[in-house]
Amino acid sequence: MPSWRKNTGKSREVGSGKLTYQLDDNSKLTFRGEYKHEEKSEGNSLTEQQFNENPQQATGYSSYANKEALTFYLDYERMVGKDGFLKASYGARNDTGFDFASFSGPADNDYLDMDGKITYRHHFDLLDSYLIGGLETVNSNDSSKSYSANLINPLAPGNTITQHYKIDKFQASPFVQAEVSPLPWMHLTGGARYDDISYDAHNVLNGQNTTSHFARFSPKSGITFDLPYEQRLWFNYSFGFAPPGSSLLFTNSIPDPNLQPELAENLEVGLRGSLIKNKLDYEVAYYNTDVKNYITNEFIRREGGRDIFRSANADKVNLQGLETSLRYSPIKYLRFEVAHTYSVNKYVQFIDGVNNYSGNTVAQSPEHMVNGRMTVMPIDKLNIEFEVNAMTDYYTNSNNALDRSGTYQRPTMFNLRTSYDFGPAELWLHVINLTDERAARVASAARGATVTRSYSSIEEPLTVYGGVAVKF
Repeated sequence: MPSWRKNTGKSREVGSGKLTYQLDDNSKLTFRGEYKHEEKSEGNSLTEQQFNENPQQATGYSSYANKEALTFYLDYERMVGKDGFLKASYGARNDTGFDFASFSGPADNDYLDMDGKITYRHHFDLLDSYLIGGLETVNSNDSSKSYSANLINPLAPGNTITQHYKIDKFQASPFVQAEVSPLPWMHLTGGARYDDISYDAHNVLNGQNTTSHFARFSPKSGITFDLPYEQRLWFNYSFGFAPPGSSLLFTNSIPDPNLQPELAENLEVGLRGSLIKNKLDYEVAYYNTDVKNYITNEFIRREGGRDIFRSANADKVNLQGLETSLRYSPIKYLRFEVAHTYSVNKYVQFIDGVNNYSGNTVAQSPEHMVNGRMTVMPIDKLNIEFEVNAMTDYYTNSNNALDRSGTYQRPTMFNLRTSYDFGPAELWLHVINLTDERAARVASAARGATVTRSYSSIEEPLTVYGGVAVKF
């Protein structure tokens, strides 16, 4: 589907199927398969002057992808006695094609991912308890061949191969979790997971082999209280582990094989429930996460209209905030929904070369984000939804004083969506950006010869879409 903006658009063809075979009264086998072909592109980022003059323009591409994916999954489920349940799954996905992005130049890719998971859950009458255990595995092969960047036409990458990697990944992650209810209104959970991840990267051009290995034990615990009138109070405390992916380590435009995994300590407390005779559903949650070795993406420069980023570890980052969601249905034909996030994301300690970002706010992280929706259903199967998206301003670089224009304030966006469902078909009409605002999803600033601001993922102007969806 073409876009209003030059060099921007997407198209997709998808086919899928599912077959379930009931082996006996206690077990079944399910096979799912999917084929997808997707082509999508986005015009190059714009300088502030270009954005103000004409946000529709594009002299090149910021990203482009033309890929095919073939996926299948096999699931086996079985009841074991009256209290046990076993599930085993295996899936494989093969992605092939060509892409071009801000983090890497034009490349041919052939990616095969094979995942397995087995889980057993057993219920005990004592304290209404559950014990869950299992193992996840990942085995993938990634062949990536990069070319010298043709910044005007990524479909003509040229003959110069700049990088050719074959990367094998193996992951084994056993896990266990226990759930206990010592009182009818109190539920305790505790668990742990051990991740062991290794990469074996072969540089075809020079014959060198590089290995990376990450392993971590991550415990978690929680408690939930069932309160009167269908309210629930919960606390969670956990540790997280997120190693860098192979592209960050080996194949990006500016890779870093010395990147360290993110280590997170998470605290969450929340309250959810229903009020006004179940007409109002709500959830409020506070979170506080300390992350060591936080992987941040720094905007380095613009190159032929393409934003170039690099990844780096920040010593410590604190992410905290309050998330609120409300859903209110005063009558059958009217519904209001509001989701609000208040977040404060700060570098506690981050010295990158000569730059000290400690105490600064993480780039592109507004303090407030609000999404509100009002849905009217005047007749059966007809939905009319009015949506508003708003956010406060944000810094465009982790060096908060770098951008002389200050922070970026994206305008508030309004959308209208309607749909009518009749039998196997659905008619729909969407009106995007009702007030025709000039906006970008991402604004970044970088220091070159001068400090420049870049705009990418440009929002559409006032645009009307319509169509028919048919279900088989």
